[in-house]
Amino acid sequence: MAAVRCPKCGTINYQGIGPSPRCRHCHEHLLKCRYCSHFDRRLLDCGHPLLREGSHVSDPDLYAGCRQHATTLRVGSGGRALALIAKPPVLTALVLAVAIAAGGYAFAHYYQRSNEVAAPRLSMTASLHPTRAGVGQVVWIKVDIANHGRVPAEHVTLYVSRSFLANCEPMELSPPPQGTASDANWERLDFGTLGPGAGLTVRYTFETKQSGTAPLHLQLRSARGMSHGAARFDLPVQDPEKRAPSGSPFEGPVAE
Repeated sequence: MAAVRCPKCGTINYQGIGPSPRCRHCHEHLLKCRYCSHFDRRLLDCGHPLLREGSHVSDPDLYAGCRQHATTLRVGSGGRALALIAKPPVLTALVLAVAIAAGGYAFAHYYQRSNEVAAPRLSMTASLHPTRAGVGQVVWIKVDIANHGRVPAEHVTLYVSRSFLANCEPMELSPPPQGTASDANWERLDFGTLGPGAGLTVRYTFETKQSGTAPLHLQLRSARGMSHGAARFDLPVQDPEKRAPSGSPFEGPVAE
């Protein structure tokens, strides 16, 4: 089997050198003397050692039926591969494989974009009031929650650290959550569904119980445990019976 390139149309012919091969596209004869490596273009002679006698070529564009023909049109392994690809069944399979790959990429890209659009986008801004307190004083946290996504956020849940609740007694929570749960680390306040563009302000009031530093950790999550933000505060709590320096926030009786 030999792969030869037609000098007229450039088509690669992947076929055996038969007695009278022609290009499968333009039907050019591929065994002319003009396409033989023994042909001397300057002298119009055949240079093969066995054909020295009467070696003049009267018309290089005619097929002489020579058994010593050595084609100059042969292509390398890359050309043979290209010729193989150019065969209709192989070309069809290649086009089909490319189409499947392109379709898979488009589907994956669309699926990823769909998930991005469908995912809720919540933000949380938290503050603690006051930032210092005495034992028996009322403090509160304010948490502003907003949904910036295009779909509703389900099970919008505020996580409050149990370590803070150990130092501060809960008094009032507004608005009331739709569900609550707790474990060793967190109190979970589920405020239900928050629609696109909607906002929610949570106010949670406590009374300090003992002196020391009350660490407050907050997390905001939605359905399937998706996290949307966190905040941390350390509330110093001082015993009011101890005299505080002049000008201190703890000087005098503690306001309710």
